[in-house]
Amino acid sequence: MQSAESLDEFERRAMAGMWATTLDLDDGVQHMTCHLGEDGQVSSTMQNHSPKPWHRWEAKVVNGEKVLKFKLYLGDLALEGKGVREGNSLRCASVSGSVIEGIDDPVYVGDFRMELAMPAADASEEKALRKSHKAKVDARPAPPPKYAVSAFFGSWRLLVALETTRASPTVDLHSIEFTADRKFRSVPGAATARGVLAGRWGVYDKTLSRKLNQAPSPNQRGTHMWMRVDREMCSGLELRESFSMWGKPTLNSPMAELAARSEEGSLTADAVDGAVFYGASMDKEWAMEGRFSLVKEDDLDDADQGQDEAGAGGGDGLDRPPLDAGEPSW
Repeated sequence: MQSAESLDEFERRAMAGMWATTLDLDDGVQHMTCHLGEDGQVSSTMQNHSPKPWHRWEAKVVNGEKVLKFKLYLGDLALEGKGVREGNSLRCASVSGSVIEGIDDPVYVGDFRMELAMPAADASEEKALRKSHKAKVDARPAPPPKYAVSAFFGSWRLLVALETTRASPTVDLHSIEFTADRKFRSVPGAATARGVLAGRWGVYDKTLSRKLNQAPSPNQRGTHMWMRVDREMCSGLELRESFSMWGKPTLNSPMAELAARSEEGSLTADAVDGAVFYGASMDKEWAMEGRFSLVKEDDLDDADQGQDEAGAGGGDGLDRPPLDAGEPSW
């Protein structure tokens, strides 16, 4: 999946200047000059189009590489195309693409090509812009770890501590099975709570503007995990209403966490810790009512086996990890 990021002030300055523009439209070919300002403003010599406040341009860099997605708005016309940076330069020598007319019902009306005739920044300034841009990129914090949805398939041990009016919270332990259809269901057993806990689950990416409205996909990546316990799907449990759990996955290995910060994300997760909420978050009528912790069943089995071999008795290892009573970390 391609990601695009808007140009910063150094990249916009490098692209600013006078551009020789050719429009090959259905009603003929037009030649004009466009001046692109580093502030996004545009002035042109286009026939029958006096300058208007909405004449503007914007560009985004694709995947942090050399390809730029370019848009130029001239009245009812939108020029949409791409350009390629040459060498280490921050600017393109040319941009080309399609011309779209109309806002409510846009239609294709031709093609365009733009060539940089007189840049606002000369070669010396462009070199300084590159240095400033690189310093800004290097100073950015590392991206948060991301996890593939498949990292959560399988069996997990869920510990839920719900706040009550009593001095201590109620604590329930469940063996949970997460399936690829984004549903989960507890498997009753001797070591887990009686009854069945069930609902839906998924991942969400806090770096995306859509967040929880993301459409599920097999290749989805997320910085966090969510679970929605549906009271109607549960049985044998005293639940007064449905509730949600929102947590942050973790990895036991620093090298694995480093790999999770890559574009591909991690294909595994070792644990999830977070908070329990009642109410509808979209209406801001919600309240945090406890904490939860998830640990993979495989990790628990390995820990229990290690304890048995070492002769350590009495403890139950990772079955009951401590819960942080503080605020959620996201």
